[in-house]
Amino acid sequence: MDQTVSSEGSALKIAIVELYLAIKIRSAEELSDLSESSLEKERQKLLDQDSFSVLEYIRSSIEIIMSLKIEDLETEPRPVANATTETSSLRMG
Repeated sequence: MDQTVSSEGSALKIAIVELYLAIKIRSAEELSDLSESSLEKERQKLLDQDSFSVLEYIRSSIEIIMSLKIEDLETEPRPVANATTETSSLRMG
């Protein structure tokens, strides 16, 4: 039983690390320098940390992504809805 729990814990930790690597915010420079060996080094460093720290990194990355999305929405021009067109199309349909 202990071996099964340990195996599941390892699989979960690997999944958490892979999730973080998938959503991590990277600069253009970091992306251009990204190689399989550098990704493997980062993966190994993360696997050496406790899972709660990696989960905190994921939370932080999601907060950054959400902030960027909100900024995009605030700067994006909003289309003006034409109430007359919407009403007339409802009558015809």
